[in-house]
Amino acid sequence: MLLLGLGLGFWRSEAFLTVAAGVAVFLFGMMSLERGFQSLSGGWMEHWLQRLTNSTGKSVSLGVVSTSLMQSSSLISLLSISFLSAGLISLSSGLAIIFGANLGTTSGAWLIAGFGLKVNLSDLALPLLVFGIVLQLQSRPSWRSLGHLLTGIGFLFLGIQFMKDGFSNLQSQMQLTAMPFQGFTALLLFTGLGIIATVVMQSSHATLILILTALAHQQIHYEDALAVAIGANIGTTVTAILGSISANAAGKRLALGHVVFNLVTGLVALLALPILIPVVELLGNGLGIAADNYTLRLALFHTVFNTLGVAIMLPQLERLTKWLEKRIPADTISIKVPRYLNDAALESALATTSVTRQESQRLTRHALDIVLRALDWEPRSSHTESLLPPAKEFTEKQIDDAYHNRIKTLYNAIVRFISLAHKTPGTTELEPLRQFRSATYHMVEAVKTSGQLHGNLYPALHGRHHTLHAAYEALRQDIRQVITLLENIIAKSTNEPSAAASFFNDYLLELEHQKLRLDDAHERADSETERMIREHIVTPAQATSLMNDQGYARQIALSLISAGQALILAQLPQTSKAQTMIQLSDEDVTQVRQTLATDASEEPSNEA
Repeated sequence: MLLLGLGLGFWRSEAFLTVAAGVAVFLFGMMSLERGFQSLSGGWMEHWLQRLTNSTGKSVSLGVVSTSLMQSSSLISLLSISFLSAGLISLSSGLAIIFGANLGTTSGAWLIAGFGLKVNLSDLALPLLVFGIVLQLQSRPSWRSLGHLLTGIGFLFLGIQFMKDGFSNLQSQMQLTAMPFQGFTALLLFTGLGIIATVVMQSSHATLILILTALAHQQIHYEDALAVAIGANIGTTVTAILGSISANAAGKRLALGHVVFNLVTGLVALLALPILIPVVELLGNGLGIAADNYTLRLALFHTVFNTLGVAIMLPQLERLTKWLEKRIPADTISIKVPRYLNDAALESALATTSVTRQESQRLTRHALDIVLRALDWEPRSSHTESLLPPAKEFTEKQIDDAYHNRIKTLYNAIVRFISLAHKTPGTTELEPLRQFRSATYHMVEAVKTSGQLHGNLYPALHGRHHTLHAAYEALRQDIRQVITLLENIIAKSTNEPSAAASFFNDYLLELEHQKLRLDDAHERADSETERMIREHIVTPAQATSLMNDQGYARQIALSLISAGQALILAQLPQTSKAQTMIQLSDEDVTQVRQTLATDASEEPSNEA
């Protein structure tokens, strides 16, 4: 119906076509501008949002400044939902950013009313478009991002000029001043018009520019234009609602808080309009705004009623936060589904990396629980009861079920999420995501291999053959050393995600030491097995099974080491540099070999 109505309007009126084309060009410019900001930021915009939210005042100021610079409250709202969904900011900080973003978006009305309606913007738009397209053709990402920004600004200017030209020709065809409604009914009608226009165009800026242009050409009464501005503010909540559909409970709380803020602000502005109009006149006179300059007075009104909304809602921030947490309870998370991954986080490269890190660590902890149980140790995680079925003996079938029904489903979700993340604007650092995917892959391999080892290990540990018991105990102790190291890495990266590179480099070195220890242990185990065969301590069948299991144990340990290395490399600032640092020098290798030789000489021999 919308397309049919537009087509009919284009056929009936060339001026309406010009206005509609102006709106379309303007919206395209907004999309290009947002894309440019997202890709040009290289992460600084996300780091602003994360670091400057440790107080309510900073959060509000951040919302004001960032929205004024980017001219997109929708982008700030989506980024805030993304960060909150990733656990990078608190709900109260996110709400404060939204409050500030609503105030910052009023700067656009000032720019258009004070500048855009007084000059021929097409004279500025065309050079910007030329430079923007040329820069987008360059190979450097930063130049292409700058090109998107210039192109976006050029299309914004061009769209505004189209709307101005269209409205100047619509004066005889469309007169909103002639609508047969008066009083509060007219205010409600025009407020609804502002809501609908913003919902359809997904941009309060576009609605405000339309109404400013109509007001400049005297096609709408001043009071009615104020109502449309109120409706445009309310209509922006739809973007937040749509952005929260794929978010977790935290993101949905922020979207609902956005709705509450805009509804309260809009309702107060409508009810207090008889008071606000004289206040705006008084402030306008003080600022030197002419009495008949209704476009600037509309921009002033837009700022005044949003400031009033912030003044009303900011003292209620803590109460609103508690109400939202009660209204939307936390998600009930099954071990079979991701806890941290959500598509809302894809709006930000930093949030994408953060949730991937958290989910990868979660899968690693679950996988370690299964490996520990397969090695006949009790897992130490608090979620063990829901992850592993209780049993006197953890069977190979249970390991297989845990792998297919739980670990593999999480791994598949992580792979899918990382694939989607590659399409995220501004995601220039894909190496951390690849490392997280590598870490989870190696953990999956460790779980699969542990099932193959468990079949012979459990009987040997609980049997009466002391030599086999000692051999299998040595196998699992080798793995236990690596597990302990990996648990320490996870704990450190969970509690201190931005830990010093030197700290993680120490762990990388220790993982390489573990590889050398495994090589040495494997060689000694082979020699010991051959001795036991010669001396008839074990049968050939027992020896064959033992050698196979020694290979499985080595595979498990190497998989765990590779997972640990990948988790560390994903969190180092310069992965390529870090990869060169993990190679041991000749002196390191000699030192480890000497230590291993000393340890071996002090160990008692295993005899029947």
